[in-house]
Amino acid sequence: MDRGTETTPNDRIIHTLDNIVKREMTRVEKELNRFKKRLTKTPPQGGDEKNEKAELWNLAGLLIFGNTFSANNTFEGTSQMSSEESVPGEGAQEAELQAIMSPSDPSSVISTPPDSTVPEDPARSPLITPASVSPPGEIKIESVEINSVSLSWGSPDNMDGIPHSFHITYSSSDKSHQDSITAPSNSTVISELRPGREYSFTVTTVLENGTQSTPVSTSACTKLHFVDQHCYSLIQRVVAVATVADALLGKRMLQDAQYDEVLVEKVPSAQMRLLYKFSRAWGNSEKDVFLEILEKQQPHLIRDLRGD
Repeated sequence: MDRGTETTPNDRIIHTLDNIVKREMTRVEKELNRFKKRLTKTPPQGGDEKNEKAELWNLAGLLIFGNTFSANNTFEGTSQMSSEESVPGEGAQEAELQAIMSPSDPSSVISTPPDSTVPEDPARSPLITPASVSPPGEIKIESVEINSVSLSWGSPDNMDGIPHSFHITYSSSDKSHQDSITAPSNSTVISELRPGREYSFTVTTVLENGTQSTPVSTSACTKLHFVDQHCYSLIQRVVAVATVADALLGKRMLQDAQYDEVLVEKVPSAQMRLLYKFSRAWGNSEKDVFLEILEKQQPHLIRDLRGD
């Protein structure tokens, strides 16, 4: 048999349902016309009020459900059409539909009581909007370091039992450094920041379906590196600058020409100004080495600046 002409169970279901719908539409139309004619020929009298109510219930049930109601609002489940108004073949069509749709294995059918309700997962509901997702509580700055900031925030209201996480975005004030992370709990540490920069931080509550709450924000400024923070004092108070330059050259943090330029200067403060000029190309790790050299050669000065 040509597979293009085969009739699948789905095709038979659609065909049978189409016939049933047409049949019910015919039934409704006939019932409505019959009731209109009856009212036209014989207007309802006071004594027929009960019968007229019953007739109206039957018609309402037929129009809505394709079945009839009794006068006490109970569902009858069978039409009160006369036998001559019935549609030929309707019993065969319903039997065919039942045979097609009935599973071969009765155990595979999962019955659900009519009055049972399955609670909808609020995190997946399409009715959830950003306005209905509670934002995090106020952000608290726990600690600030040279290149990191520790944050925490309050739990969002009415979110117990609803799976959610938090989306954190941050950017420097000059927009040269910005990024985002996701946190599963109410705190995080933002690392790899730049020293001495002001950063803004924004936190939103995020549901599993991606819906986000309105944001809460705060800002903080990372600390300067010790050698930058105490730049003025170090320039004015370091005296044996040549030995510091020797150590920096040995670490390959100064080029030969830079080293010679430092030694040309005879005043220590001028020599330190040159070292700070060259330090603009250093990162935090190089500045850490610079500080270690100063601690070894100027220990009393560094302890004094630290307040030890």
